Amino acid sequence: MTLNKCARHPNGTNKGSHELYEGSEKSHYECKYCGTKYNSISSMTVNRCARHPKGMNKGQHSPAL
Repeated sequence: MTLNKCARHPNGTNKGSHELYEGSEKSHYECKYCGTKYNSISSMTVNRCARHPKGMNKGQHSPAL
């Protein structure tokens, strides 16, 4: 995973690698910005977050650890 370039990297498309999720496996994941809950990290991170620090819908949800 960390060897591949990330299309949604903060520095720009393919300008950095994926990062490992350091939390434990859970039955649901909650966004640290808005509190929305998802069944998987992948379903969480494909959606844009209305309360993202960069601005409304300017970034994806991010899992709370």
